Amino acid sequence: MTTSLLIDDVRVICACQRGTHETSPTLSRLAARANGALPLALSLCLAITSLGFTKWIPASDHPAVAGLPEADASDDRALTGPPAELRTDDNVVNREQLDAARRSYFHRHVPFGALIYREAVRNGLEPELVAAIVRAESNFRPVAVSEKSATGLMQLIPSTGKEHGVEDLTDPQANVRAGVKYLRRLNDQYGGNLSLTLAAYNAGEGAVRKYDGVPPYRETQQYVRRVSSYRRAFRQAVAYQAVYGEAPEGHPAQR
Repeated sequence: MTTSLLIDDVRVICACQRGTHETSPTLSRLAARANGALPLALSLCLAITSLGFTKWIPASDHPAVAGLPEADASDDRALTGPPAELRTDDNVVNREQLDAARRSYFHRHVPFGALIYREAVRNGLEPELVAAIVRAESNFRPVAVSEKSATGLMQLIPSTGKEHGVEDLTDPQANVRAGVKYLRRLNDQYGGNLSLTLAAYNAGEGAVRKYDGVPPYRETQQYVRRVSSYRRAFRQAVAYQAVYGEAPEGHPAQR
């Protein structure tokens, strides 16, 4: 049985609720089917419902977010630092367990994950957000070069690299170190607004200033949606790791 784990908003549809729009059999046949299927259906409903997640709960006292603006994971603001705990119907995965799961997931299952995790935490950003940008920008290829000469894992242009003292943008450590610092500066500049931060990362700060928001460029708008989607997928993978002790199949780091 495959069960999807959603973090921000979970709606569980039990097996016993499916097929309600099909043509109804005769009353006698329906009663016979119900008697045989009811125990199994109820078991499936209970099993699936027990896996339901509520939304992430930010914590202002977390070391990574202390002194920074809080942001709910369901809105459009970039949460600067990992959430404190994960609530399920039956228990609470506490901060230490969730952090351990995140560290394990990034070190074991994400290309350059140890590097991404270290630089994100060092700069007070979500590792999931940084990994989502790397996934969207280069698909974890350190030698990727765009038509505009953006290079490396986080696709930095030469001027941004020089701003952070980096000459060889194909060096994964130097690239991610500079890219995360740049991302943190953008995050602070736009008050933690995720859409504006990502738009500036993709189209430049001048474009965001010109349009006083996300530029009406199709590429940039698609980029904001794509990174946001990857970010959520990484967070779901970390949640799965925290609950089950392993990464789910088809998680976003599997290219």
